[in-house]
Amino acid sequence: MGAPLRVMLKHLSSRTVAPDMDGLVALVHRPTESFFLVPQAEKVTVVFPMRFKDSIDTILATSFLQEFVEARRTAGLVNAPPCSWSPYPPLELKGAAVEALFANAGFVSFVLFPRHVEGIKLDKTVWNLSTFHAYVNYHVKSAAALFGVAGVLARKTTVCFTVKVVNAFKVLALGHTDVLFDPNLWCKIPNSAQKDSCALE
Repeated sequence: MGAPLRVMLKHLSSRTVAPDMDGLVALVHRPTESFFLVPQAEKVTVVFPMRFKDSIDTILATSFLQEFVEARRTAGLVNAPPCSWSPYPPLELKGAAVEALFANAGFVSFVLFPRHVEGIKLDKTVWNLSTFHAYVNYHVKSAAALFGVAGVLARKTTVCFTVKVVNAFKVLALGHTDVLFDPNLWCKIPNSAQKDSCALE
């Protein structure tokens, strides 16, 4: 995949177009990881259809990609390639196969100019584009793991609260109403009614 991409970007550095690579070019890394290039003499447009199997990953990826595009607008990245995100196929993909236009996390487009592929920048740009799917996947999976930990903590808190409420009802059932007004009720439930109410804390 990197070889034809490098050929097209090398031609861009000399402001030409490879004779056998004009028009829309599809590069397929995996069935769900392909991207398209539209080479021109003065620029090359690269479009990534972003696809995810898991619905949570799709939501996280969509949010991440929108923030990714916003970050491009910061002062420190003025020389980076222009980047855009859209939930719909961009005009550059006109003529592409219908199945290739499915992207449940939208489409990310980069516009590369000769300055982005001059000299030693060429190999770095080829690498960055070749691994863009992996880059997004890494951040999506990291975010999912982080939210997963947060979810476990939230469930733990909910279970603990439920146990405490159940124990409070046990206290009431046993007639120990005197401790219900104690601010430290949950850890002072009489042994006869306590069921390790703070074990999950």
